[in-house]
Amino acid sequence: MDSYYFIQKIKTLYSLKRHKQVIVLCEKYLYLDNEYKFELYNYAINSYLCLNNHKKAEVLVKKALEIFPTLDTFCNLYARIYLQRLNYKKALLWIDKAISLDIDDKYNFYIKALILNDTGRYKEAKKIILDVLKEFPEDTDYLYLYAIILSNLDDKKYKKILNQILKLDPHHADSLHFLAQNKESMFLKGKGFLKALKLNPFDKDFQSSYKANKRDFWIFIFSLLLVLIQIYLAMVLRVDKEIIKAINVVLMVSLVHLSFYTFEAFLLTFLLIFINVDDNLYEALIGSIIISYPALIFSRILKSFLLTSIEYIKDNIYFIKNSSKEDIKDEIFSNIFYIVMFFIVLFCFMKTSKNLQIYQGYIMLLLPFVELIKRRVFSFSLIFLVLFTLVGLKFISMVSFEFFDEAKFAILGYLSAFIYALIAVMIIKRRNI
Repeated sequence: MDSYYFIQKIKTLYSLKRHKQVIVLCEKYLYLDNEYKFELYNYAINSYLCLNNHKKAEVLVKKALEIFPTLDTFCNLYARIYLQRLNYKKALLWIDKAISLDIDDKYNFYIKALILNDTGRYKEAKKIILDVLKEFPEDTDYLYLYAIILSNLDDKKYKKILNQILKLDPHHADSLHFLAQNKESMFLKGKGFLKALKLNPFDKDFQSSYKANKRDFWIFIFSLLLVLIQIYLAMVLRVDKEIIKAINVVLMVSLVHLSFYTFEAFLLTFLLIFINVDDNLYEALIGSIIISYPALIFSRILKSFLLTSIEYIKDNIYFIKNSSKEDIKDEIFSNIFYIVMFFIVLFCFMKTSKNLQIYQGYIMLLLPFVELIKRRVFSFSLIFLVLFTLVGLKFISMVSFEFFDEAKFAILGYLSAFIYALIAVMIIKRRNI
C-alpha cells in the first residue's frame, strides 16, 4: 500500500475518533520501512491516551524517544501520560523538558497551564495561558482552559470568555456544558445539558450530567411531598416527634444534595425551617426568610466539601492503580507532612477527653501556619477555611446528637472525624494561595 494513502486513512480514522482502528493500522506499519514513523508513533500514542491505556502509550513513547530524542512532541506526550495518571510531579518534569527542546511551541505551554490548573496553582496557570493567547487569541481550546482557570479563581469573567468561544464556534459543546453547570436553576441547567448532549451524544460526562439533572428533579418533587406529609402528620395526626425528626433528617440530606439549585434549594430550606418553628405564623414566616439564606450557604459549603472529599479519594485510588511502585513510594515521601497531619487531626478529633478537645483547636490553628511558613506566604482565606470547617463539623455533630442515640452518634462522630481530617489536609495541600 502507498505510504501517503495509509497515513491519510489513519488521519481520517483519528478525526472520527476510531482510535482502536488507528492503533491497529499504526502498529502494523510501524514495523515496515516508511517515511512516516513520526506520524505513526504520534497517532498511536494519542489514540492510546484517548482510550486511557497509559501502559501501552508509555511503551510507544519510550520507543519514539529513542528514535527522536530531540523532538519535543514525545516529551509532551509523556507529560500527558503522567497527567492522566494524576502524577503531576513527573508531568511537570516532562513538559518542562518539552519546553526546553522547543520554546516556541505554545502547545507545550498550554499543557503546562493544564497541569498547573489541575494542581491548584491557578495564578501560575493563568499567567501562562494568557501568554499563549497573545499569539493565538481565537484558539477555542486555549480560551476554554482560560475560562476554567478564571472559574477556579472565582473570577466571573469566565462567562464572558465562554460566550466569546461560542461566538467563534456556536457548536462548542464543552462551553455549553460548562455554562449549564454554572446555571442556578434546575430547569436552565437541564436545558443547557440537553443542548450540549445533542451536539455530542456519546460524551459520557454530558450523559451523566443530564441524567443527574433529571434525577435531582425527582428528588426535589419527592422532598416537596415529604414536606406536605410532615405537615399532615404534625398538624392533623399529631404523630410522635421521633417520626417528624426522621423526616427532617431525610429533608436535610435532600437539601444538601440540591443546594446548588438556587430557587429549588431556597424554597426547600424555607419550608424545612418554617414547618419546624413553633412561633406564631407571622414570626415563623419572617424568621424562616431571614435564616433560609445563611442555611443554604452552609449547605452549599458542606456539599462542596463532601464532593471534594469524594473526588480526592477517587483521584488517589486512580493514581495508585495507574502508577508504578516507585512512583507511589515517591509520592508518599513527598507528602509525608500531609500524611502525618491527617493522623494527628484524626486522632485529636476522635478522642473525647476535654484536654484533647481543647488541643485539637490549637492543632488546627498551628498546622496551617506550619504549611504557610513552608511556602513563605500568608493567607487569611486558608486559615478561615480550616477554622470554618472545624466549626461546621462541630455544628453538624451537635445537630446530629438530637437525632441519634449514643451508639449511632459515636459512629457518626468517627465518620465526621475522618471527613474533617481529610478536608483539613485537602484545603492546605490544594488551596491556591
